[in-house]
Amino acid sequence: MAVPQDFSNKSPRDIFGITSNGDNNGDSAVTDADLAIYNAFNVAEWTGKDYNVSPNTPLRLGKGYFIKFAEPAAVAIKGNVVTANSYVIDLLKGWNLIGHPFSNKTNPSDPAADIDLSAPSVATYTYVTTGGVQKVGVPLSTAVADGAVQGVVWSYSGSNSGSRYVQTSLVKPWIGYWLRAFVPVQLTLQYPGASTRAIKADRNMGGVFKTITRAEREQIIPRSITSKGVTDWRIQIAARQGDLLDDDNTIGIAPDAQSGFDNKYDHEKPPMMTGASTVYVAIAGNGADGRATTMTDNITAPTNGTLTWNVTVQTTETTPVTVYWPNVARLPRGLQPVLVDTVSGKRVAMRNGESSYTFTPNGRAQHTFRIEVTPAATMPLDILNLRTISRDMAGTGNYRFSFTMTRAVDVNAEIQGLTGKTFKRFATRAAAGTDTALSWDGRDETGQTLPPGPYILSITARDEHGASVSRRVSVLKNR
Repeated sequence: MAVPQDFSNKSPRDIFGITSNGDNNGDSAVTDADLAIYNAFNVAEWTGKDYNVSPNTPLRLGKGYFIKFAEPAAVAIKGNVVTANSYVIDLLKGWNLIGHPFSNKTNPSDPAADIDLSAPSVATYTYVTTGGVQKVGVPLSTAVADGAVQGVVWSYSGSNSGSRYVQTSLVKPWIGYWLRAFVPVQLTLQYPGASTRAIKADRNMGGVFKTITRAEREQIIPRSITSKGVTDWRIQIAARQGDLLDDDNTIGIAPDAQSGFDNKYDHEKPPMMTGASTVYVAIAGNGADGRATTMTDNITAPTNGTLTWNVTVQTTETTPVTVYWPNVARLPRGLQPVLVDTVSGKRVAMRNGESSYTFTPNGRAQHTFRIEVTPAATMPLDILNLRTISRDMAGTGNYRFSFTMTRAVDVNAEIQGLTGKTFKRFATRAAAGTDTALSWDGRDETGQTLPPGPYILSITARDEHGASVSRRVSVLKNR
């Protein structure tokens, strides 16, 4: 969260009316529960590389914090407000936690209007580019094109309302935001005016200040993730674990995207929160400095053939996690995305197949997936050149067969008698365009040697999207 007033000379517990010897839960009695609320309170401040965690961390204007409450709390005292119409936030190179610095000048009990970081009338950026050129008071679009800042900020909803990162360009009062800067930047904000939405009080604070509740101010509006065509599409990748959610992640292509890091389309992801219940989706990629990092958007240039992304899911909990792809029906025709669980080897057709995939996490270890997106196959699914390549003429008991698939498939094969009875079953995975071999030792499922005579090798191949094809070839068992 962030507080649009300066309390740098006040104790954070005093700001929220949390005392060591008073009523902290509103039940008009002072008990051990009130002391537990006092002891549970804590503040985490991001220093640029790590967290400074202390209940005595001062709350300053323009900064965001993670604050832990054991019970709902109200702002109990008034801090210093910005009287000027502008405020400068110094952004360090790297991740910054920022906040809305303005109070409503007309009625401090109500919030000021949201700040749109992409609107030049309320937000400008001053920096020196990596090439040594100074830019003063430029809009976000220029700062993004220069590689000075990331084009979005991130809000975070804590675990008590469903842990969730959401990207936006709007900064609301009372909420903290992650902002990624690639060079030191001065962010200058202009007073945006009064909000049209008032905040109601739910506790009587003696008329000093009114409560700001999470439910009233933190209205998450997810972005719309759509596809425009075969050279401009997105797949939304999400994970859910009970009330925990991480769904603001995309992979895809854009006609003007770069194959490496592209600050217009590629967005690095804020660090995973480990001090609260969290599920966290990360798309592997390279950041602005060329180093491997975690991404929330990894968009690349169009290319022929299969595109591949590596995705990890990590959680602080032990219950099953469901990975899903809510916008896959909006993809252009012909795209065939497949989710591969690299731990189990399971392959899931994301289109015309399953709508989700559930796994049980191994503690806090990352669970790794691969997403393959292939254009529509121009060649129909077929089994080619099915043949017996080695007969048991030498009496070894081994028979070998070969075939070629036009697509990657799962293969089930059976050795059958002429009446259709199945004696032996095989299963394998066949790649597209290469020979696949099967071997039979002349025995049945129980290990008994079958008598000489004619048999049938029956093969059924099925791709990730449900299409299947079958072929049969005769086998003469010699002895």
